[in-house]
Amino acid sequence: MISFLPRTQPTILLVFLGALLQYILGYFFWTSYCASSSNPTANHVFPFEFDGKITCIIRDFDSEASDLEGTSAAIDAVGEVARIVVVSERKLYPPVNSPSPKVVYFETQPSVRLGVPAKKLRDIVQTQWVLLLPDGVRPSRQSLYDSLRQTTTSNPAVKIWAFRVRGKRASCQSVRMDWKRWTLTMNNSAPVGDVCDAVTGSVVYLLRSVDFLNLPEPLLQPVGESLLVQSLSLGWKTHIFGETLFARSDKLLDPQMLAHQRSNHDDHVRDLYDRFQIKQTVKNGHVELFGCTKATPRCFGNVINDTPSYLYEGRWTPPCCINALKATLQHVIEVFDFNGVAYWLEGGSLLGAARNGQLIPWDYDIDLGMFLNETKKIQYLEAAREGPVADPDGFTWELAQPGEGQFYRVHYSRTNRLHVDIFPFYANNSVMTKDFWFRSHPQDREFPEDFLTPMESAGFLGLTVAVPNRRREFLELKFGKGCIENPKYPRDFKL
Repeated sequence: MISFLPRTQPTILLVFLGALLQYILGYFFWTSYCASSSNPTANHVFPFEFDGKITCIIRDFDSEASDLEGTSAAIDAVGEVARIVVVSERKLYPPVNSPSPKVVYFETQPSVRLGVPAKKLRDIVQTQWVLLLPDGVRPSRQSLYDSLRQTTTSNPAVKIWAFRVRGKRASCQSVRMDWKRWTLTMNNSAPVGDVCDAVTGSVVYLLRSVDFLNLPEPLLQPVGESLLVQSLSLGWKTHIFGETLFARSDKLLDPQMLAHQRSNHDDHVRDLYDRFQIKQTVKNGHVELFGCTKATPRCFGNVINDTPSYLYEGRWTPPCCINALKATLQHVIEVFDFNGVAYWLEGGSLLGAARNGQLIPWDYDIDLGMFLNETKKIQYLEAAREGPVADPDGFTWELAQPGEGQFYRVHYSRTNRLHVDIFPFYANNSVMTKDFWFRSHPQDREFPEDFLTPMESAGFLGLTVAVPNRRREFLELKFGKGCIENPKYPRDFKL
């Protein structure tokens, strides 16, 4: 045993030196890693730790005019693709069959059948990256790895990468959501270092799977609009590629197919905005309303204690509702003018007109006054005594419900109950009065007749309407001094 000691000592020394060297190198790499990771703006090669495997998801397609088989086959030839997921609400019809084992079909609304477990998206997406592409797209090469690996980004907010499709339009967007006013605003803008708030058009999107699966609604369509809204709420940015890696198939260029696709796309957009409670979009200055129409109920239910439900959500009157109120007011004014009947803007509507010519931001109806002895000149008001009556333009005239008071309402339609209230007044000893009063509305009170002789005109919701003379005096009589300059929520409601 003793004779071996001289040989063992150098061995122990070598082992010790090796361990020390390993510790030093480990410490060096660890500190280097910490230094780089602590700087979130440091450039990193894209994609981050790209492992060369992608799950492709086809969500935007028209089941009646699709190219799913051709699209799946073209994607299947790309080396980095591990799985192709075709997503639909229900089982595809007509059926689409692919011979590739990579292709799976996922239903967002599967039928309920005992003993058949529903597939879960997280079980299907097993790769680090997800590629979202529309039907009819073809990769321009059989490997995307080199193109992806060579691209860099320095913005830690970038969570989405967008690829243009050759020959198709793609736009960088500056996006803003005004939650209080239910409005999404988008403007074409130049990218800042290839980074945009969002990218719209014919685009293929790449996301890390963990980000994609953590979206509130990852499979809503259209994909572009869905990503735009959800990424905006999360503060994500989109990197737009200069290189074109995808082309468009000729199969879906038939004019009839394109028209059908556009119609489906528009339907999906309306459903998407309804899901996210977006009632108005402003795209490069062009305003488009969504939300309620004559054929649908209004955007809120019964109003309790003069406080609509949207106020509790920190929001104001939806733009579609304001549009309906304006249309109803304009119609009532036209009927009154045609029959030579005088009217005037009343209550909170007059207060809004005095402030800025608009509806009070949270108001949900419009108030008019008229002379009681002129109600018989309007055939719809006379007919409404017997029950609700719809005029040729679809507006519904009715007497207020028993217990509400003696006044009339004109609704946008039988279905949409947004309305203009019409209050008949009569003169008694030079004072305008009526036979009922709202006890909960201190502003509902008598006033001198001379406020109406003569009447004046004012702008309201873009219309010219009749109003009492000496408006400030009239309003301060009803609402109190300084009411124009000091707006208050109903019943001193506080957000």
